Amino acid sequence: MKLRLSLLATSLLATLPAHAERLDTINVTATRTARTADQTLASVSVITRSDIDTSQALDVADLLRERAGITFANSGGRGKATSLFLRGTGSGHVLLLIDGQRVGSATLGSPAWQFLPLAQIERIEVVRGPRAQLYGSDAIGGVIQIFTRQGQPGQHWDAHLGYGTYNTIDGNIGVSGGDERNRYSARVGYTDTDGFDATTNANVDADGYDNRSFSGSFSHRFANQMEVTLNAMQASGNTEYDGFGDVDDDYDADYKEQVLGARLSMPLTNRWDMLLSIGENRDEQLNRVNGHGDSIFKTKRQQATWQNDFELGEDSLLTAGLDFYRDKVDSTTDYAETRRDNSAVFAQYQTTWNALDLNLGLRYDDNEAFGGHTTGSIAAGYHFGNGLR
Repeated sequence: MKLRLSLLATSLLATLPAHAERLDTINVTATRTARTADQTLASVSVITRSDIDTSQALDVADLLRERAGITFANSGGRGKATSLFLRGTGSGHVLLLIDGQRVGSATLGSPAWQFLPLAQIERIEVVRGPRAQLYGSDAIGGVIQIFTRQGQPGQHWDAHLGYGTYNTIDGNIGVSGGDERNRYSARVGYTDTDGFDATTNANVDADGYDNRSFSGSFSHRFANQMEVTLNAMQASGNTEYDGFGDVDDDYDADYKEQVLGARLSMPLTNRWDMLLSIGENRDEQLNRVNGHGDSIFKTKRQQATWQNDFELGEDSLLTAGLDFYRDKVDSTTDYAETRRDNSAVFAQYQTTWNALDLNLGLRYDDNEAFGGHTTGSIAAGYHFGNGLR
């Protein structure tokens, strides 16, 4: 167990995680750089594939609700509208990343947590507390990053098939492998359930749900240590739900969540590492009442990041970069604007002086709708010894 005493934004906080974290566990989300838990001043939890398998969780909400500071609101079972709240902040102030790409609906302002398939997930990093100085206003409450399945040396096949209550079928099959230079992974999954009636006096019927998912990744490391990585994940299907209209109306929706990403990382010198990534997230939903198309929402987020890490000394690291993303909306509902751009520049300085850890962060966002805003942070931690900071 780790006891941490940190100074964040001039406030003294004591944090004791509900789930103890190994001090040598690597995370990349809290600082956008690879750091162990004892080097990170933020409150971080890392969930591995082994943790997922032993948890017996049915979905992402089931898995994350056990973590400190996280609560969910769900409107009636698997595949139904789900909102996540982190440390009391709004659902639109928790940033979801999948393999480094921002994920969420441009119209709702938050991701569809209910459609994310556990079968495609290798690892989850949960960062509690504001990260707006690195990621923008979406991360006021914190950041949750999901990493999809990745390849390991050799070749590995695995499969899972289960059956349970409400005629629930859950199965997936995947292959992964690689060598010193190449890694690959591919997996397909399927979930189908009749569901149950979540209401007491209206829409008296079971609300079913099905989900068909896929994830794939490939990476190649060149002789000069440059590495190229490609990632893809998609989940699609149909969900039935209870509405607020006539009790005899049947509501359902076809949905698709898709994340595509490409990343190039390379050392430019022995003290300068560069990362360039591009990606796209699509969120689509067709809502029906009594089998007739009622509304269509299609949102797309195109994004790019250029990040540079400069090693200034044995215990000092400067990170600087640029973020850009563009939101687009195509819907049967009329919007005053159907496109919005956001450009940002960010910088972070991490250093250790004897027993003192220091982190300074600064970000400037220029949003086409809301104008320019600057966000900064100061965090410090002191090592007293015996695992106490």
